Amino acid sequence: MVIELNREPGGQFAANQVSDPSGANWSPDGKRIVFAAWTGLEFHRAFIMNSDGSNGRTFVNPVRGAIWDECGPVWSPDGSRVALLGGVFGGLAFPAGIFAVGVVDPETGAVTPIADTGTTCWDGNYLQTTSFSGIAWSPDGRTLAITKRNPPWVSGQPYPKNQQASIAIVNIQTKAVSAVIPDAYDPAWSRMP
Repeated sequence: MVIELNREPGGQFAANQVSDPSGANWSPDGKRIVFAAWTGLEFHRAFIMNSDGSNGRTFVNPVRGAIWDECGPVWSPDGSRVALLGGVFGGLAFPAGIFAVGVVDPETGAVTPIADTGTTCWDGNYLQTTSFSGIAWSPDGRTLAITKRNPPWVSGQPYPKNQQASIAIVNIQTKAVSAVIPDAYDPAWSRMP
């Protein structure tokens, strides 16, 4: 994979500072790709690029001046937003944890926190073993199905050995949870004809 990264100020990275891209997701129109990759800052960041590999850049604005691990980016059905798990999104709205699913405008980088997940992008030892298992948009773009973990991980503590996964269905506007599917992860929606 060849990625041409912009060298603009404000969070852009040189190509030799980015490695191990993962979780690539094509925009609905096929013109852009979002993905996550390790950076020279030892953070996993979300990137966006054109489908030909040009114009690669980070697209999530720092939250309160901070960045920390972003993973699992997924385009909305209309291509106007990207949902992902971010390491500082939770601090905006969820006092129980710093990691949360947020919805990002890829043009402005503005983040709207949606739901606390009780997990991180990686395990507590940073062994590149993911404990986060997905986000899926509803076909109408109004709802997210997200993987939640309970009991939640607490920053600075090892992962709870009895942590269980469930899928929560969350309304993006109200942030209300309408359903929880126990003992499940890696959500997907079926498309209606």
